[in-house]
Amino acid sequence: DILVWDAADALLDGDTGTDVLRIDEGARAIFDLAFPGFSGPEQAVSATQVTAIDLHAGFVSQADFDAKYQSLEVILLTEEHTKGTFQGTKIALSAQDVLDITDAADGGPTSATLHIVGNQGDQVDLKGTGWTTDGTVDANGFRTYTNTFDSAEAGVGLEVAIVKIEDDIFVTDIHLNVP
Repeated sequence: DILVWDAADALLDGDTGTDVLRIDEGARAIFDLAFPGFSGPEQAVSATQVTAIDLHAGFVSQADFDAKYQSLEVILLTEEHTKGTFQGTKIALSAQDVLDITDAADGGPTSATLHIVGNQGDQVDLKGTGWTTDGTVDANGFRTYTNTFDSAEAGVGLEVAIVKIEDDIFVTDIHLNVP
């Protein structure tokens, strides 16, 4: 399944199989500026047009976040019509977010892998401490980031969040534990 992100959606549930959450806002913002006849008055496209998407918008708690995002394995930051080092979409994820999005924290396995696909100009903030990476890019073009942490859920113990981020995507605000 491919689900298209909208801040107003109450539930984005991928159910079974490999499910993709597509986020178009960065591409749409650049398109709207570059082709104003479709959406409004002409504006110049900034060389640093990055649209930040708050996946937590409108939520009071992490439980609210967990209730919206269900069984998703891939986040796709869609391609902008022009490619630029600083033009794209920016999202932020914590290790708990990764478990909630993939549903590993909902009675499933205590580890989960989320793939993030995008282009040069897209950005991912890995929030919190404890992230590690060996710095290599795998044969499919992904760099792997891992965070092992104590679960907030009673009796669960250690959980492992794994994020495979396409190498063209800029990873920001990361607090790496250096092995």
